Amino acid sequence: FVTLVLFMRRAEEFRSHRTAPFRREWTDYAKWTFREFNEFPHHFKERMRSAQMAAEEYASCTRPSTPVFDTFQRFVKFIA
Repeated sequence: FVTLVLFMRRAEEFRSHRTAPFRREWTDYAKWTFREFNEFPHHFKERMRSAQMAAEEYASCTRPSTPVFDTFQRFVKFIA
């Protein structure tokens, strides 16, 4: 019962934020650290996007996927 109540309270939050809940994002500190002096915003975003793809690829190859976790991820994405 408690799990169901918790899920129902968070369901609207998952639905309102269309990004995947398992997606990794850069922290503000990391963005501040990686930003070059007088760098244009569009150059910075492109550099961070390419770094994000490399980081996701690295993280996916270091962590083996389990069927239970894959099923859980697909369930959360279906709800969101």
